[in-house]
Amino acid sequence: MCQYFDDLNLSDGLQSAVHEGWLNKDEAEIMSEFHELALKYHPTINRDQDVLDDPEWNDIVREAQKTWKALRTHLTDKTELELMNELEQQFEVANKSDS
Repeated sequence: MCQYFDDLNLSDGLQSAVHEGWLNKDEAEIMSEFHELALKYHPTINRDQDVLDDPEWNDIVREAQKTWKALRTHLTDKTELELMNELEQQFEVANKSDS
């Protein structure tokens, strides 16, 4: 989660991303529920498998999937959609190599 909050400079919320032009207000609204769930998540467990089995983490994952689909539907910029396609292909390849 550090990469999401720190690398994307989202520790102070989505409004900074809107102010900097990374997101528009509609995109921030689409992402708000995921962002809030992720912000509140502070696992007390250290093992990766325990996190993956954590129901609260699974709620975040489901919300992330819902958010991704909503963004895909909302976006119209060709470059942004191409980036989403690239990320989906990378994720798909990573999942196949993990199994």
